Amino acid sequence: MPVDTNHSSVKSTEDPTLSEQARTQQEKMAAIGLQAAGMAHELKNPLTCIRGFTQLLNERLGEGHERAYLRFIVDEIDRMNNIIGRFLSFARPSTPTVENVNLNDLIGETLQLLSSECEVKRITLEHRLAPLPDTYCDGDGIRQVLLNLLHNAMDAVENSAQKIVRVDAEVANQAEGSNDAIVIRVGDTGEGIPEENLEQIGQLFFSTKPHGTGMGLAISYDIVKQNGGHIEIDSKVGEGTTFTLYLLLKKM
Repeated sequence: MPVDTNHSSVKSTEDPTLSEQARTQQEKMAAIGLQAAGMAHELKNPLTCIRGFTQLLNERLGEGHERAYLRFIVDEIDRMNNIIGRFLSFARPSTPTVENVNLNDLIGETLQLLSSECEVKRITLEHRLAPLPDTYCDGDGIRQVLLNLLHNAMDAVENSAQKIVRVDAEVANQAEGSNDAIVIRVGDTGEGIPEENLEQIGQLFFSTKPHGTGMGLAISYDIVKQNGGHIEIDSKVGEGTTFTLYLLLKKM
């Protein structure tokens, strides 16, 4: 059965009776926000310095194991900077820019960005996009959500016999008196998510990956909620996982 990780509805952007889990999530976000600026200053500045001197040493050394070690250090520093950046994006989200967006175009552009990586990893990237009307939403934010979900799907099929990632999109008719919704599904043929982990997916710092930060999906859920929608998860161990985005259809 699909799990609604955002505890919200397509019909409403706000729930006056927030669940205990949602309140805990908000408290975590507030606590992070208070410390984010100081943490960024304390960590990013020395990392930039270390990276600069490491690159300088790399340029002065001849080819050999030493240069390989230095390149490894630079790569790891870049990874740390990326983690810090994602942390700050979650703690201090910017005001989204709402614009008229053709989601089919946006999905197509996002898939094109990942096509080379999928080819190298021998992943089949499938898509089935029904005609969609333009809608007002945070286009850059939704693109980030799609990239996060697609990268997760690609990671999920890495060791699968069938490496298939698929994207579907359509308009779903809601109940009378409610706005229609645009539905985007991102599915994979990976190993699936154990039932005991489903309710925790999307919570800050929870990750099933060995080196995951637990921030990518948390950011994604927050972006979708800001756009008046929510995300559901349907997963079966041994068969795969599908994330379904519901976005309100907003016209001029």
